[in-house]
Amino acid sequence: MNNICQFIAKKIYGALIKTVHIHAQFKIILWSIPIETTKYTCFWEWDTKQEDTVRTKDEHLTTVNLIPEGLEDADYFDALEKSWLVDLIYLMPELFLACSCLVLLIIIAVSNFKPSVTDFWKKKMLAIRLIYTTMRIIGIVLLLYIWLYVHNYNVIYNLFFDYLNVDMFIWTFKIIVLLTGIFILNNSIQYITQHSRICMEYSFLFLLTLFFLIILIGSTSLILMFICIIGFSLNMYILILYDSPYQPSLEAGAKYFYLSALSSGLIASGLFLMYLWLQNDIFWLVNFTLYHIVHNSIETVELGLGTIALFSIIYGFLFKLAAFPCHMWAPEVYEGSPNPIMGIFILPIKIAIFAIFVKLLTNVFKDLYLVWSYLIWLSAALSMIWGCLGAFSEDRVKKFIAYSSINQMGFLLIGVACGAFDGIYATLIYLLIYIIMNIGFLQFFLGTFNKQFNRNIQYLTELKYFSNQNGIISIGVAIILFSMAGIPPLAGFFGKYFLFMTAFNSQYYLLVIIGMLTSLISAFYYLRIIKIMWFENTTPVLITTQSLDLITLMTSNQRKTYFIVVTFLIFFLIFNNPLSTFVNLLTYTCQIMQ
Repeated sequence: MNNICQFIAKKIYGALIKTVHIHAQFKIILWSIPIETTKYTCFWEWDTKQEDTVRTKDEHLTTVNLIPEGLEDADYFDALEKSWLVDLIYLMPELFLACSCLVLLIIIAVSNFKPSVTDFWKKKMLAIRLIYTTMRIIGIVLLLYIWLYVHNYNVIYNLFFDYLNVDMFIWTFKIIVLLTGIFILNNSIQYITQHSRICMEYSFLFLLTLFFLIILIGSTSLILMFICIIGFSLNMYILILYDSPYQPSLEAGAKYFYLSALSSGLIASGLFLMYLWLQNDIFWLVNFTLYHIVHNSIETVELGLGTIALFSIIYGFLFKLAAFPCHMWAPEVYEGSPNPIMGIFILPIKIAIFAIFVKLLTNVFKDLYLVWSYLIWLSAALSMIWGCLGAFSEDRVKKFIAYSSINQMGFLLIGVACGAFDGIYATLIYLLIYIIMNIGFLQFFLGTFNKQFNRNIQYLTELKYFSNQNGIISIGVAIILFSMAGIPPLAGFFGKYFLFMTAFNSQYYLLVIIGMLTSLISAFYYLRIIKIMWFENTTPVLITTQSLDLITLMTSNQRKTYFIVVTFLIFFLIFNNPLSTFVNLLTYTCQIMQ
C-alpha cells in the first residue's frame, strides 16, 4: 500500500513540476505577442521533414527555450509579473464572486446570533433582502463578464498555471449561466415569502453553486473539473432539503445524495485511470498524448484502459445531465425539490455540465471519437424514447417536466454523437432554443399559484378553465408547448430540423427515425396540456374559476421575460441569421485546442 501511495505521489509531483515549467515557458512567449491576437494550441516547436502540417510518426518534439533570445533575466521576471496582472484582470469576476460568498457567509453567521433578528418575520425579511443582494452581486459579475467579452472576444488565453481558460465559448456560457441564475433567484422570492420555514443560507448556497459552475465552465484541468462537480453537488444536497419537513423532500435528498455520490465516484475513477494512462490532467496535454497513442499503434491493453476510463467519465456526466441510462433519479428528485431548486437543475447546472461535456468529447477526446460516439448514440436514442414514454401519461407537473427534459436531452446528444463542426453547430443552436423554451415554461409554472390550496400548481388538471381567466398567458403557454413539440414555424422545429439533417448527413438514419417518431409522440402530451387549458369542459376538481390568477402573481419583469421568450419563439426566422453567425463562432472556438 505504501508503494502505491509513493507511486501516486511521485506522479502528481511530476505533473505539478511539468505544469509549472510549461507555464513559465508560455508566459514569456505570450508577452512577445500582442494580447489581441493571442491564440495558441500547444507550447511546442514541431521539427518534421514533412512540408505539410499533418502530424505523422516521423515528427519529433523539441521544447522551447525557457528564456527566448534577446530577453534578459530582468525582462523575464518582469514579463512573469505582468502575466500575473493579466491573470487577475481576467479573473476579476470569479474573485469578486468568491469574496461575495465570504461576505454573505459572515452576514448570515452574525445574523443568527444577533438578538434583534430573532423574530420570525424579521428573519424572513432579512432572507429576502439577502436574495436581492445576491441578485445585485450576480448582476455586477455579469457586467464584468460582458465588459471583458466586448473588449476581448477574440482572445484565447490560459490562466492560473493553465488550469483555467477564457475564450468566446467560455464567456458566452458563463453569461448564460449567470442570466439563468438571476431568473431563478427572481422567482425564488415569492416561494420563500410564502414558505413557513426560514433559510437565510439559501442565498449563500445558491451563489456558491454558481461560483462552482462558473469555474467548471472555464476549467482546463480534469482535476479542477472534478473539484467543481463535487462542490456544486454538495450545495445541491442541502438545497434539495429546504422542504425537509416535507416527506418527498427527504426522499429526494437521500436519492440524490447516494446516486450523485455514485456518479462522482465513476468520474473520479475514470479520471484516476486516465491520469495513470496519460500522466497528465491538462486538457491540451491530454489531447496531445492521446493523438500519439492512437496514431502510433500503441498496445491494445493501454487503449482498453483508456476506454474504461473514458466510459466511466461519460457515465458520470450522463448522470448530471439526466440522460439514459443515468436518468432514473430525475423525476423523483424534481418532485421532492422546492420549485426554484428544480429550476437550478434544469437550467444553470445542465448548461454548465453540457458545455464542459461537449468540450471534453469534441476537443480533448476527439481522437477517441470511434470509442465514445456509439455510447452517445445509444444514450441519445434511449433518452428520447424513455422521456417520451414517461411523459405520455404523467399528470404531476414536476415529473412531467423531468421526463420532458430527459427527452430534450436526447435531442441534444444527437449533435454530440455526430461530432465534427456541423454536429456541434446543430447542438448549440438547439441548446440555446432549449434554454429559451424552458425559461418560458418555468416562468409560467413558478408564477402560477393555486389560491385554494395556497401552493403552486402540482397537477396538470389544475389548469382546467385557465384560458377563461388568463387568455393572453394561455396563448403564450400554447406557443411554448408547440415549440417544444417541434411544430413549424416556431423555433423548436428549426432546432430539431438542424439536428436531424446533421444526423442524416452523418448516416445515422436510425437515430433520425427514432427522433422523428418520439417528436410525433411528444406532440400528443404537449397538446394534451393545451387541451386541458382551452377545451376541457368537465367541472374543475381542484380549483374554481376564481381560484387561479396568474397575472397578479407575476411582477412586471417576470411578465416581460415571459413575453420576450414567446416573441423569440414566434419570430425565430428573423433572428436566424445573426444567431447562426454567432453560433458558428462559438463552434469554431469550442473546437480550438487550448
